[in-house]
Amino acid sequence: MNIDVGIKFSKLLGVPISAFSPALAAHADDFAAAKDAMAMAQTREHDFGIVGKRITVDAQQAEQIPIKKVSLTLRAGVMGFEASQEDSSDSTIDLPRRFIEENKLVPQCLLAIGVKGDSMWPLMIEGDVVVVNIADTKPINNEFYAVNFEGEAVVKRLVRDGREWYLASMNPDPAYHRRACRGGDCIIVGRVVRQEARTLIGRV
Repeated sequence: MNIDVGIKFSKLLGVPISAFSPALAAHADDFAAAKDAMAMAQTREHDFGIVGKRITVDAQQAEQIPIKKVSLTLRAGVMGFEASQEDSSDSTIDLPRRFIEENKLVPQCLLAIGVKGDSMWPLMIEGDVVVVNIADTKPINNEFYAVNFEGEAVVKRLVRDGREWYLASMNPDPAYHRRACRGGDCIIVGRVVRQEARTLIGRV
């Protein structure tokens, strides 16, 4: 029995799916969560103008799921972002299907972006690639996010201190002091869910 059949039986019998199949009920909850995430991502696409061809895959067949590698364009005061494919070759990176399933992610809600600058050194450096879940914008203490901060695309750690949220860098240089994240000048684009492996050649 699949989820669609389970829903029909549930309506026919007038009981929740868990009454006749607890295992299927758990899958139904995951299915509903995925639909909610997709709806949120589609809303953000409409509101914030994500540009680029949607990538579709058969998650049951592909061991690697392609994720669009994009460039973010932000403007101060704009509620969101624009994302365009990095080049004409429709650049992508591949994520293991197992990683996506284990973390209950929706591929269409994921974008890959390049890290700029050295404020997140030594964890991240210029040119590293991170994967961002645009359906997850709820701030969590000490987690990493892509943020539209005063019209600039940044990757930072969100830190809560009292009632305030701050953007924190990893680089201990005093020049990279934390900045308050509030209002329209600090808009979370999405949560960073993965950092791609580094290439070490030529970095020392």
